[in-house]
Amino acid sequence: MKASTYTMTKDMSLEEIVKVLESGNSYNPDVITITFKEGEWITDYSKTISNKTNHTYDEVIAIMKDKNYAKKLVDSYWFLTEDILNESIYYPLEGYLAPNTYQFSNKDVSVEAIIETMLNQTEKVLNKYKDSMTLPVHYYVTMASLAELE
Repeated sequence: MKASTYTMTKDMSLEEIVKVLESGNSYNPDVITITFKEGEWITDYSKTISNKTNHTYDEVIAIMKDKNYAKKLVDSYWFLTEDILNESIYYPLEGYLAPNTYQFSNKDVSVEAIIETMLNQTEKVLNKYKDSMTLPVHYYVTMASLAELE
């Protein structure tokens, strides 16, 4: 282990922590931290991203609405289904982006990289329940959002 100051996150595994400690300090003054809170909407997340990065709110919202990008994500993540491409759904990823605190290399991080980091976290959480789910994930996400509104 190398003595230094390290930045770690709550979602890091023990293996990741040991690897960081063994490799030494990787301090980068350009690193940004973005916190996404539970119960917020895509529009809130878009404001947060635009405030912390070099992207405008309109750029972020355009990506959040992009059905072609959502289709690519459906092909990459087992828990995203064609249900999110329904025309009545304004933001396909609403409810699928895991709230958490994330770190990115700098303010130029792409919106897609932020989204995919959040989806990777969602996947980590959902993998624990994958075998016990009897209905599509979209059903559970919809019911959770309705319960939260109540």
